[in-house]
Amino acid sequence: MTPSVPPRDSTKVSAGAVLLVICGASAAALVLAEVLLRILGISYPVFLRSDPVTGLGHIPNARGWFTQEGRAYVRINSEGWRDREHAVEKPAGVTRVAVLGDSHTEAFQVAEDETFWSVLERGLNARGHRRVEVLSFGVGGFGTASELLALRHYVFKYAPDVVLLAFTSGNDVSDNSKELKKNQYFPYFTYQNGALTLDSSFASSAEYAARSSGGARLLSMLANHVRLLQLLNQARSRMRSARLGRAQNRMAGVAAEIGFDGMVYHDLDDQPVWHEAWHVTEGLLLAMRDDCRAKGIPFFVVTLSNGIQVDPDRAKRRRYAEDLGVSDLFYPDRRIRELGERSGFEVLNLAEPLQKEADSAGTYFHGFGADLGRGHLNQNGHRRTGELITDWLVGRIESDSAGSHPRPSLAASASKPR
Repeated sequence: MTPSVPPRDSTKVSAGAVLLVICGASAAALVLAEVLLRILGISYPVFLRSDPVTGLGHIPNARGWFTQEGRAYVRINSEGWRDREHAVEKPAGVTRVAVLGDSHTEAFQVAEDETFWSVLERGLNARGHRRVEVLSFGVGGFGTASELLALRHYVFKYAPDVVLLAFTSGNDVSDNSKELKKNQYFPYFTYQNGALTLDSSFASSAEYAARSSGGARLLSMLANHVRLLQLLNQARSRMRSARLGRAQNRMAGVAAEIGFDGMVYHDLDDQPVWHEAWHVTEGLLLAMRDDCRAKGIPFFVVTLSNGIQVDPDRAKRRRYAEDLGVSDLFYPDRRIRELGERSGFEVLNLAEPLQKEADSAGTYFHGFGADLGRGHLNQNGHRRTGELITDWLVGRIESDSAGSHPRPSLAASASKPR
């Protein structure tokens, strides 16, 4: 007797076939979407990674188009800085200027040769008798604490002859306070028994471990090769920025700048959190001065402009100041300059001269497209910033023919800048 064969389960076969069709169609759609993104030139590469010293740094050798604000092709050098390659050993006969700063120095929004530090290098070389090499050490998210640590751990090895800190008053003071910045993956300094003390607990936090894990590094690597992952990451970042922007608009009553805290325009020394933020900020600047002085290196500070300070719309500036309840949008710049006058380092304030130029010519130095006046320096802003720093700095780094270091005319004095 022939054994009976169980009937074939056509339902299972059909379900399996449907699943295969769905998977195949989904894969085809993903491939098509990836191809379309590449054809259209849409990309949002990942440039940042965790850093055990400064909190954040750049992924060495990362490349790609930055289009979130402005549009520029960004290349990160092999040491992890948004700059061309520089030999660690300084070439003979070269004066090196190291520029430290945050996202305004990083300058992803403009082409590399349009950045203020590139303009500065060309200007100094055109007006000096020694070859000048300007090295940029800017990273988005840096406060003065990260900049001090970068100076100590990464910058001094390049043997700079001059250190120039590009200070962004709109967020650098608040970035030096964990309470104000509300970000757990950066180092901070606090005063303990009258001395600046490093709090690097971020490096042992669960959040830092997750961001610096092998899985996170693999995801970043994949994202730099898969446009769909870049698009998803960009959508997440835009949602986060929109939430922050709405919160700031509610606080300021006018169109606030994302990432900036308008309270910095107030004299808030009577409020403990702001008193401490300023106290720490000023202490960090003095620590940078002392570190440079110990190595015989001149230390200069340039306070960059904030968009609202140099907006050519006087009525907009007035409304912003009135909503904040302040009469002077140059308060933080002036405070940093006065610190330098008391403490033996020179400070160049840029917001006031740029505001005068904006008023006379109607020029926007910040923002792109529909966001003119808001955000980072645009091409006009970088050009004029670089030119103004060149005019100010060129006489202060006159070369000493007897040695490799420049001889600054006023580096060790407490005189008021010209």
